[in-house]
Amino acid sequence: MGRNINDFVANWHVWYVVGQNPVLQRAYKLAIGTEPGTEPFLGEEGNPSVGFLISEEDGTPVFSSQEHGPLVLMDGTLRWVGTGTDTILKRIYVSLAESVSKDDLVSYSLYGTTLHGDPEQVAVWGANDGPPPRT
Repeated sequence: MGRNINDFVANWHVWYVVGQNPVLQRAYKLAIGTEPGTEPFLGEEGNPSVGFLISEEDGTPVFSSQEHGPLVLMDGTLRWVGTGTDTILKRIYVSLAESVSKDDLVSYSLYGTTLHGDPEQVAVWGANDGPPPRT
């Protein structure tokens, strides 16, 4: 199923993270297109793009498109590639998965990777539309 930019627009809560020095942590929020100034738009090369904000559970901002540029929709996934050496992230890739329950309820989850530093510092993470339960 092809994805459009609006399929990703939501507040996503990170449920799990594995990998080396992950930038996203469990319970972080990834706001895609929901914060003021992050609405979807057509980028310079005509690709659908959207702003985002990564924040800690308490709302403290960690990383944003206002400083570092938007996510770009390419081949059904959102992608961000850093351009400088001053960012904590080098790459972000985000995919959307749809599931349908036995009673035909549709839900979505995000799955992504972040590259931080050298190629060995990759984290894999997943997010849903609600915060993970406290443990």
